[in-house]
Amino acid sequence: MDTVQEYLKSGCPAIWVLTSGDPYRAEKIIPCQGWQFLAWDCTTGIRQPNSLTVVDQIYDPVDAIRYLDNLQDTVLMVHNLHLFMDSSPEIIQAIQNGINRWKSIGACMIVLSAVLKLRPEVEKLFQIIDLDPPDTDALYNLQCDLGKTHNIRPNKKAARIASGMTEVEAEQAYSLSLVKSGYFSSKVVSDLKSQIIRKSGILELYEPADIKDVGGLDNLKDYIQKRLEAIQSNDLNRPKSMLLLGIEDGVLIDVSKMAHEAGIKHPVAVTYTLWYEYIKPDPDAKSLGQSIEGWLWDVLWMFRVKAFVSVDSQFQFRVYFIMGKEVKLVELKAVCGPGDNLEPVITIMLPEED
Repeated sequence: MDTVQEYLKSGCPAIWVLTSGDPYRAEKIIPCQGWQFLAWDCTTGIRQPNSLTVVDQIYDPVDAIRYLDNLQDTVLMVHNLHLFMDSSPEIIQAIQNGINRWKSIGACMIVLSAVLKLRPEVEKLFQIIDLDPPDTDALYNLQCDLGKTHNIRPNKKAARIASGMTEVEAEQAYSLSLVKSGYFSSKVVSDLKSQIIRKSGILELYEPADIKDVGGLDNLKDYIQKRLEAIQSNDLNRPKSMLLLGIEDGVLIDVSKMAHEAGIKHPVAVTYTLWYEYIKPDPDAKSLGQSIEGWLWDVLWMFRVKAFVSVDSQFQFRVYFIMGKEVKLVELKAVCGPGDNLEPVITIMLPEED
């Protein structure tokens, strides 16, 4: 990584690399000429990068940080240090004590982590770098390496589809496509990428459908049909796709699809405040396995339980959320009122919202 090398040449003693869940790729591409590179993790100790060759059996993170104090022109890549920082003031002190020493001997500590979680005592000591995902050429070369032993030809289209995936994710997709199809299948890669996107909570993907099967949207369907006719009659290149961007309705977010799965037959929306303050988990909650889908399901299920015993059009119910490292019991309010076409619509919000 050119950026890391530039920081090392400038004498930077502490760097935080956000790995996007691909730490061993970072460990592979960061080393450069001019420095000795070592790696540390809490189960292996000090070792050679991209290797299980142990240099020193040091498992304590404080001792690992201090290990750098006497190594000139050395870079120590430390895995997941953020997991220890909240519970160990000794780590904070070791970093503060080591910074000037590392500068004077040309040493540097590089933290490899999927999340940025710095204590205020040391946040200004670190330079932050994002590890870019592998580009299309790198993903294509990965296919070449995997297919070489079995004489399987690489597929440039599958490499393009894998764009945005980590090296680990792409390798899993390629290996799965070899098992299922016997070649690097674009469809298998696309299906696995859809699962990855769904886990992120950013988008929800659906299987392709004929436009005739889409309900409503008559004006949009008429426009698409006329646009297609114009492209065909004028011998123009047909666009690959069209983006239909739906803006959230004011302060409401439609969650009717999952509500239907939970046995709620009427449309359901949650307020923007409830979504972003509680339903969308923070990094700490994500690290504990929490997800948008899980918490939204909890909200809808607890609503359903209370709705069974309530005869009012408005009532309150409670749901547990994990906030940071604490469990919080949150009071929510549900209101059933008329929608745009006078159909019953349920809105779930915080008690102070209207």
